[in-house]
Amino acid sequence: MSISIPRRSFPTCMLAAVVWTTVASLGAEPDTPERIVALGDSITKGVRTGVAADEIFSHLVERRVQESHPKATVINEGIGGERTDQALARLDNLLAKHRPTMMLVMYGTNDAYVDHGRTEPRLTREAYAANLEAIIATLRAAKVTPILMTEPAWAQGAAPDGSGEHPDQRLGEYMEACRDVATRLDVPVVDHHAAWRTAAAAGQDLGEWTTDQCHPNPAGHTVMADTILKTLLDFGRRHNGDQSRHCAARDLHTDILTPSLPRAARGGATTPLRPPPQQTQSS
Repeated sequence: MSISIPRRSFPTCMLAAVVWTTVASLGAEPDTPERIVALGDSITKGVRTGVAADEIFSHLVERRVQESHPKATVINEGIGGERTDQALARLDNLLAKHRPTMMLVMYGTNDAYVDHGRTEPRLTREAYAANLEAIIATLRAAKVTPILMTEPAWAQGAAPDGSGEHPDQRLGEYMEACRDVATRLDVPVVDHHAAWRTAAAAGQDLGEWTTDQCHPNPAGHTVMADTILKTLLDFGRRHNGDQSRHCAARDLHTDILTPSLPRAARGGATTPLRPPPQQTQSS
């Protein structure tokens, strides 16, 4: 069974509030043109065989926000294979280069992966969490709004990792660490991992959202973009007394994802995935 994803649009006046209210509520200068950097690994980079540059989540988010915020930009800074320690090492240069107002930070697939021939992940869960904390501290010191994002879940058909386990089993533990960091440091989190696991529990073959059981295809990137926009809108409402209340479409149903994923972007119980053996790759 697979779940269809009907397209639902944000009213333009609500879109204007999505980024502005989130940035303003977290301390950034509201008069600064929005420059959002998407920082991550190859899942953030997005472009690969079967996925064009105008189909990745960063472009989709930019296009939606620009409907009402024409000067907003979303800059993709995804690098294939990157971990949190490598992201931290280049963060100062990125801040100087782009001078962003907001940064979407999504890591874990590479940090958590156990390579074949090895028994331990590339980074420990503790090191991963500490790196996220250091990234957040660096962003806040630069007056950049940090937004953490969990990685999408590995699809059901992903091959076992070097430990012999389905790679999403360990990734799920790291994504829980990401949520813990977000809670302790009061950072918004876009929970792609929970959304994808919830979809899988409802019968969605996640392979239909990926190119290779790991990297999102255009459908997967569409799901991710919707989850990002929904989460930012919800956050802006909770922290700013619903600044979109004067919008003519204020009664828009806020569940803009498919009804089969009613609260996927907000976390909750998830179901681990089970693998059949087949070859795949880390991100």
